Amino acid sequence: MDEERIPVRRVQVGADLEGYSRLSNRAQDRAQELFQEMLWQAAADAGLARTDWVRQASGDGEIAILPAGVDEMRVTGRFVPAIDGLLREWNRAKPVDDRLRMRVAVHQGLVHLDGVNGFPGGSVVHLARLLDAPVLKRALAAYHGASVALALSSEIYRDVCSYPGGLRLEWFREVVVDIPAKGFKAQAWISVLGEDVNQQAWPVDGPQPDAPKAKKSGRRATYQIGDVSNDGQMAVGDGASAIGKIEGRWR
Repeated sequence: MDEERIPVRRVQVGADLEGYSRLSNRAQDRAQELFQEMLWQAAADAGLARTDWVRQASGDGEIAILPAGVDEMRVTGRFVPAIDGLLREWNRAKPVDDRLRMRVAVHQGLVHLDGVNGFPGGSVVHLARLLDAPVLKRALAAYHGASVALALSSEIYRDVCSYPGGLRLEWFREVVVDIPAKGFKAQAWISVLGEDVNQQAWPVDGPQPDAPKAKKSGRRATYQIGDVSNDGQMAVGDGASAIGKIEGRWR
């Protein structure tokens, strides 16, 4: 009998390209290349060692298990905004059909790193459901100028937002991710980077929590990560990192 495998508790990040299936074979090949280049560059800009991530690729997406002790606020407040900045720069001069947009989800929980065909564990299934949630897809579709839609599980949202200088709650919208065909229903928090999801209505299925009223502040947060500068919504950590309007150069 095989020795019992022991799961470990880790932060998990999922990313998926929007509209990948409609691309030609050649365009899909280029999109995969750009997808990986942007994730690597965003991790470097955020000060994260992507070489330490255990990753499972799926053509137009990826699920990554991050190493123990990773800074969760760096993941949500720097890595994700850096992705957004790179995508915005890439999309700037592109026709609509050539633009790249991405959904990202972050969760944490127990996972087996030694599965023979992926990552066994309910937490990874949870992450995958958030990443593929219809409500997250509709949120990104509602903002044609946006590049990234982010979903945080309740566990990540609660932990990261509980610290002073953490994520700004008013830039997230609480939703219920309900996928009856998969037997899945869970609370999540969604942000579309550079947009105020609590000021514009977008369609959701089933009963949803009321969107909180955004709190206005006269202070704007900024930060600089490499060649990506940010001025906008979500302040995180030293130097007031933020998710918001991001400008930079794609290298």
